[in-house]
Amino acid sequence: MIAEITLICRINATEEKRTKVLAEIESITQKEYSAAGEKGVKPAHKIVMWRYEYNNETEMELDGQRLTIYRTYNKTTEDRIELYAEKRLGKR
Repeated sequence: MIAEITLICRINATEEKRTKVLAEIESITQKEYSAAGEKGVKPAHKIVMWRYEYNNETEMELDGQRLTIYRTYNKTTEDRIELYAEKRLGKR
């Protein structure tokens, strides 16, 4: 599914920069779910987008839900990047 996401970069304690981009939202694989679970992470989404649109943001919003980006993977054969996001629990 293609959806608009908002990448969020914290500037300081009270300010943040928001960038809206289109991305592919994919399901988390069982392998990713298990590997993340071993580290205490509960993955919610795999997001695939153009690498040049990502600037090391650590948070994002999808459908009004704030998520933390816990891992990225550069697809070497394409100019795409995979972002793995988990639901945010409280303030981090």
